[in-house]
Amino acid sequence: MLTVDIETARRFILGKQGLWPGRRWRGLKGAEQSMRAMEYLQLDPLQIIARSHDIQLYGRVLDYAPGMWENVTYEKRKFFDWGGWLAARPMDELPHWRTIMRREREGNYGDSRIRQRPTTMPMLSSKCGLSCANAAS
Repeated sequence: MLTVDIETARRFILGKQGLWPGRRWRGLKGAEQSMRAMEYLQLDPLQIIARSHDIQLYGRVLDYAPGMWENVTYEKRKFFDWGGWLAARPMDELPHWRTIMRREREGNYGDSRIRQRPTTMPMLSSKCGLSCANAAS
């Protein structure tokens, strides 16, 4: 059995995400490389200090400037955005994601038990003998 000490495992996981050793990529090419290492970049429209996707890339790419991800994604067409929570993913994964996109569009995705929800909620009184008025108090 192969055993891996906790420090090696930690470095592997951080290294895979581009967080160890330090900020190892540079500039526009580095933004693309780090986005590939992350596998998807969740896009967030809220800006408190900065947008979360810019913070993620700033932590991985030297000389990162806000908007570099947009250049790589929309101008160079290396990534595409999609999802219920919007994320940029590598363009070479698009053929695989099209299957999921089609299933979602057709309503044929996820757990079928969730898709077949009842149209009305059962009355509380039928479950525990309480009337709606008593249940609210």
